[in-house]
Amino acid sequence: MPLNVLATAYYNGIAAVPVLPIAIKYGPWLLLLAVLKLYFRGSQNRNERVMHSKVALVTPFTALLQAPASLASTAFLFTSTSTYTTSKQPHDANSRQSQGGTSGIGRAIVEDLATRGCQLILLVKDHTDLFTCDFIDDLRERTQNQFIYAETCDLSSLHSVRKFATKFIDNSPPRRLDLVVCAAGIMAPPFGKRETTKDGVEQHVGVNYFAHFLLLSLLEPLLKAQPADRDVRVLLATCAAHIIGELDVGDLQFLRRGYPSRAPWKCYGASKTALMVFGCQLQRRLAGYERKDGEKVNCRVYNVDPGLARTPGARRWLSLGSLWGLLVYLVMWPFWWLVLKSPQSAAQTFLAAAMGKEFEDSEGGVMLKECKVISYRDPRITSAEFGSELWTATEALLKDIEKESALKRKQAEKLAAANLSASDKAAAVKAAADEKAEKAQDAELKAKLRAKAQEQEEKKRMLDELIAEEERRRGVLDLPPRVTVREKREMERREKEESKREGRGGRLVEVKEEEEKVPDSPARNTRSRSKTPAMALGETPGTPSRRRTSRKP
Repeated sequence: MPLNVLATAYYNGIAAVPVLPIAIKYGPWLLLLAVLKLYFRGSQNRNERVMHSKVALVTPFTALLQAPASLASTAFLFTSTSTYTTSKQPHDANSRQSQGGTSGIGRAIVEDLATRGCQLILLVKDHTDLFTCDFIDDLRERTQNQFIYAETCDLSSLHSVRKFATKFIDNSPPRRLDLVVCAAGIMAPPFGKRETTKDGVEQHVGVNYFAHFLLLSLLEPLLKAQPADRDVRVLLATCAAHIIGELDVGDLQFLRRGYPSRAPWKCYGASKTALMVFGCQLQRRLAGYERKDGEKVNCRVYNVDPGLARTPGARRWLSLGSLWGLLVYLVMWPFWWLVLKSPQSAAQTFLAAAMGKEFEDSEGGVMLKECKVISYRDPRITSAEFGSELWTATEALLKDIEKESALKRKQAEKLAAANLSASDKAAAVKAAADEKAEKAQDAELKAKLRAKAQEQEEKKRMLDELIAEEERRRGVLDLPPRVTVREKREMERREKEESKREGRGGRLVEVKEEEEKVPDSPARNTRSRSKTPAMALGETPGTPSRRRTSRKP
């Protein structure tokens, strides 16, 4: 058939072949679109690793501020005896923690791990949120994996992060830890006001850097306590925007320089650069730790760049956080579909870093993109001196911020208690008095009921003793058993039921009549004999006389 088509096109022209002109006209463009889509989709994860029975803690995008993360907000934490306080579910030998698991890249990572049988613990802003509960139930049903839970850990609150981390590591022996992936991120759209976290910290630095620094620094002893033969990996999400970030150790929150509302990517890039420096410094601290058994800490830290993806955070940033911008974004959707990765494609580098065999024996502190290792463009990221300086400055800053936040919480509690007006206090006193009186009435009523019940029990006991004594006397005197009123009524009831079953008419009753003595009559010259009414009637003796009698039912 192809020869016939080619022959027709050669002798009669291209127009003689149906659809061929259209294919020649639009085919190259479709082929170009396919090639571009294949290119922008990025590399795919070809690695496999047994994830069954491993447990993951996941921090979803909903745990962030008003806007969702521009990247996946994920933090997988494999632990052995992790305690899930919100659902009070025991954990398996391995546990994995992740932030960013309910939307975007984080959701793609969570679904892939859940399909592989990994136990997941989602770190969310509020574990009672209906969306989170529905998401977990749906994920359990779709993946047939019941080991999926949620834990409260709000990345916009340092107090919430510390509360979770201290509770998580408070266990003896230490919990098992296999993998930590922290990719929580937030990127505000341009031309917006400076927003802060609950601790008053600039939102980019607070969520993208401070929250993960505090979480991993608190979990560092747990990382060091893992067995030497356990492959532990820490994955930190970064972005190409770190190149244009302006990181200043002395002004991490852009207080002195001012918030760049027209270019918020400077704050975002600075926070990602700080996170990458922190990852390299954490790798050096883990590698330099001396264990008691003389073995090295088998833990490696990787900075992962998933690329540009069509996540909720990216949509908000591209639409400038406005309704008109969202309309333009929808109109340009075919273009975004072509040049931006899907969340599933962007998650491939995370999955490769978590499962890749080539990363098991490699050195940590490297950067991964498109499922392979790339070099850093900023030399400060790998500088040990700069990393130590940033670590010290961050620790001091977090100490002051947490102390100030604790004082504010205490003052807020005192103010809330002092704001109770006199009427509120009087109402509270009255309510307490009414409650006390009600409790007293209930106690009195219960006491009366208890006394009455005891009295009835005593009367019943005495009556039983009297009945037993009477039965004993009847047994001694050999008297017939006493028929009680209840038994008599029961016998009458049974007789009535029998009469009803026989019908409303009369019934045959056997009547035995006494023999009638007939004296001898000398005048009749008969001998003395006795006759019965039956004989007089001509019936044979011994045959009972049947008479139909009427009986009222």
